[in-house]
Amino acid sequence: MFKRASVAWFTAAGLLACGHIFVSLLLPDGYTLHVFSDCLQTFLLLACYLTTLPNQVGGRDSSPAFWTLLSFGFALWLLNQVLWTFYEAVLQAPPPSGFWGDVVLYMHAIPMMMALAVRPHLHRDQSPAIVNVANAGMVVVWWLYLYLYFVTPWRQITELPAWWDQNYNVVYGAANIGLALLAGVALWKSQGKWRTLYAHLFGAAALYAVGSFMASSAIDRGEYYSGSFYDIPLVLALAWYAGLGLEARDLRLKDEPAVAPSSSGGHWGTAIAVAAVLSVPGIEMIEMFVSNVPAPVVTYRSVLSVTTTLVLFGLFILRGRALRRPRPLPHAMAAAYSSSKGD
Repeated sequence: MFKRASVAWFTAAGLLACGHIFVSLLLPDGYTLHVFSDCLQTFLLLACYLTTLPNQVGGRDSSPAFWTLLSFGFALWLLNQVLWTFYEAVLQAPPPSGFWGDVVLYMHAIPMMMALAVRPHLHRDQSPAIVNVANAGMVVVWWLYLYLYFVTPWRQITELPAWWDQNYNVVYGAANIGLALLAGVALWKSQGKWRTLYAHLFGAAALYAVGSFMASSAIDRGEYYSGSFYDIPLVLALAWYAGLGLEARDLRLKDEPAVAPSSSGGHWGTAIAVAAVLSVPGIEMIEMFVSNVPAPVVTYRSVLSVTTTLVLFGLFILRGRALRRPRPLPHAMAAAYSSSKGD
């Protein structure tokens, strides 16, 4: 009936979403509904992880690194969901404020953004490994900086749980939007079969960003509970994510030849790198005008900003040197050139 595994999965995922809607209407807010919703989301995240594993081997250029990082992001996400399910299904209590699983939830977006930073659709000779390492390193450092700057102080330096919750929601929302934007840039700058995959990744990331914002707002208003209608966009996004690995195999991405980057691709990446370096002192300057921040937090943030700026600047220099090196011709072009010289 289904010639493509991805089509079969997306059909089944649609049925799962309809089942979630039906159960949400049928069951009241309570233990049974919470367990159903938690188990469904755990299953979907497990599917996200398992369907990406086979794509880590046999690919070309940076493709294995892309799928490995994507799988790692799903693994972190799955760990958070298992912990959440343990609290609600076993302990029958919501996770406490400042729950360490929230850190894991935030961290899951970072390797997924790193996956996009390695640009797997580009030829390795035209996208040097050192550039991919520098790009991925800047992604990690910048997003860790945001978390350590805006969230960590309100638990580790001074006890202000309300500020921790508020800043965490903002930073996590920014990470979700950042992942969707990077997927959008990859979609814009790619072509062929990789463009199709990036379109799916962008759609899932954008849907999850919207659903996560809706759920966070409902939590702040005291309206959210597991299994409510606020979970429907999240379930749909997870089901969409779970189809990525299957879609890649249906598209035969392992056989898709890598392409050379367009002339504007390098300039776009450089602009993002410059923005990352300059944003850190910019954030520090803006926060200087916030007068109600305790002195120990100000000192901590200043040291963190200086350290982060130096690390980002070092990665930026490394990236620039790699881009300035002469690039060899892609293998196919080199072979054609040698043949023409022989004639």
